[in-house]
Amino acid sequence: MRHHQKHHFRKRLKKHLHRAGKIIVHHLTFKGFVDRFTMIIASIQFSVWLPQIVKILQTKDVTGISPYSLIMILFLNAVWFVYGMVHHERPMLISCAGSSACVTVILISMAVMG
Repeated sequence: MRHHQKHHFRKRLKKHLHRAGKIIVHHLTFKGFVDRFTMIIASIQFSVWLPQIVKILQTKDVTGISPYSLIMILFLNAVWFVYGMVHHERPMLISCAGSSACVTVILISMAVMG
């Protein structure tokens, strides 16, 4: 395939993927780097909650944790999750889902351990 044909093929493929609502990753561009980097960050972002979860499970102590702030975080994550679904933003969906799961574990621990 000559360069001219490759360019048109990529252009048609990009347009097709965009219409299908899929995330397009540009492998050789700065945007491609940012796309890959945000997917990695989104996958590990919610891990900031893990030390809190481990501490709660080890000590069985939930004093000093505000359920109201956690409920607000769940609400805000839900709003951002819907936004991510509407705009097909996979990193946002991963981040919100992971963070919400961790916050839910903490809230359940608070309910059980009182």
